[in-house]
Amino acid sequence: MQAFIRPEQFNLLRFQAFKLIRARSTSHDQNVIQAVTSLVKEKTMGEFRHCSEEELSLIKPLFQVREEEQVEEVLSQLKLYVIPFRITEKEVKKLFPKTKKMKIPNLDTMDVRRRSYLTWRDPGAQKKYLVIMRNEKWIGIEGSFKKETQKGICTICNSYQSIGLFLVEIKGKEKGTYKKKGNYICSDGEVCNHNLSSLDYLYDFVDRLRK
Repeated sequence: MQAFIRPEQFNLLRFQAFKLIRARSTSHDQNVIQAVTSLVKEKTMGEFRHCSEEELSLIKPLFQVREEEQVEEVLSQLKLYVIPFRITEKEVKKLFPKTKKMKIPNLDTMDVRRRSYLTWRDPGAQKKYLVIMRNEKWIGIEGSFKKETQKGICTICNSYQSIGLFLVEIKGKEKGTYKKKGNYICSDGEVCNHNLSSLDYLYDFVDRLRK
């Protein structure tokens, strides 16, 4: 069977499974447990509504879990069917032709099945880079990054994390003018990727930066 789960969908499965575990471990009200179970099934099956019965048969065991160990066991099997995020160093460099001596992270050690987009920081230059796949094309964005002292909501994963202000400088309407666009995003790209359960916020953020 071919890979059919996107990385952010894998995160969604994890979140929904642990939501079910929490309900079953903290509530003795069967009505509450049944309600949560129904919501989890609805959310999950809606996300994978286009999957075959064979593919769904790999996901459905998550609805029966009672312990964290069971969740991890099912997820370890599902991870084999996650579509990997693969990009070469040459492809990355091609996205940033004006940036010389770019320090690209080691792509070979990256967990490609837990990554929806690539991001890394260059502390020396106070820069942060984003690389995403959109409409079957690679998009690279370079911006300044200043870490905040307090936690906040990340624009990309919509979770409460250590964040920083990411700003992109773009040309203004008049010749020789520039303006900056951006928002607060996770300082740690790996944490952000693990918290993504939808690409909507990521796409919206990138679209706003490029307008």
